[in-house]
Amino acid sequence: MRRRGKVILVGAPTEAALPTGTWQVKEVRVEGALHGGQEMVPALKLLEHNRVNIGPAITEIIPLAEAQRAFDSLHDQTNIAVLLKP
Repeated sequence: MRRRGKVILVGAPTEAALPTGTWQVKEVRVEGALHGGQEMVPALKLLEHNRVNIGPAITEIIPLAEAQRAFDSLHDQTNIAVLLKP
């Protein structure tokens, strides 16, 4: 994230998702949302137009057929963000 940027955390992220020192030093505005809804539209548009590189945030790519393993890895905090690939 850039200095004085804005991050919206969806769901209930762990400390590993956004380490405290990172957003404090860069003076980032952090907001939370429990569900997506219309709040997600701007973020999805940024992704659609390749304006944001989310590659570093994805800790593992897992086949869709192994979705349960993906969710389990998030629950036990083995992964921070998983991309399910069809």
